[in-house]
Amino acid sequence: MKTAAEIYTGFAEESVKPLVPHEATSRVEVMGEEVQVPTILLSLEAYTDTHYIMEAAGNDEVGWLGTVQKLDGNKYLIGKVFLFHQQVSGAHCEFDQKDIGRFYTDMLKKDPANKSVLNSMLFWGHLHSGDMTEPSGQDEDQMGLFAHNTFFIRGIFTRGGKCVFDFFDYERKVKVADCPWLLHLNDDNRRKTIADEIKAKVRNGSFSSRGGRHAGKK
Repeated sequence: MKTAAEIYTGFAEESVKPLVPHEATSRVEVMGEEVQVPTILLSLEAYTDTHYIMEAAGNDEVGWLGTVQKLDGNKYLIGKVFLFHQQVSGAHCEFDQKDIGRFYTDMLKKDPANKSVLNSMLFWGHLHSGDMTEPSGQDEDQMGLFAHNTFFIRGIFTRGGKCVFDFFDYERKVKVADCPWLLHLNDDNRRKTIADEIKAKVRNGSFSSRGGRHAGKK
């Protein structure tokens, strides 16, 4: 994984640093039972869109929702993120619930199979205007609105390249703070293309001591 200093985004001002996974100090807030810490995965699309949202947000606190797919091994993949109309300030953001309702209605009209996508909207991310990832009182209160779900994931992001994911298991009344997270690269078609190229173009062999290993024929 590249560090923030090694990633070039092409954005002229570079006012927002790329998100970089950190060594998570996960904390399980639990009542009465041991809980396995989940790992949060970000698809390349979600990672990229999140960065662009942060670039365009200015100094305001902006929020977004996203889809979550539960994978084997207690892993949760955030696949897509969506922006909605919202009222924002430097320390507050509030979604327009009517806009979210229209989005759900339009998705179902477009294709009833989109119901599975809508049911997977189990991630709320938002950008803090400063460099702190600790949840505010409003952030904690907001999670009560999602308590009708089995689980929900909250992400808090900063322009300094920090992000923290908290996992809320409403069934067991458990909160796991600061879950570890990773960038998820899983393009099977591209993987097969590269594997086929390696098989067709790469051969094991011996080298003379005079030739450079990567040099072309002169």
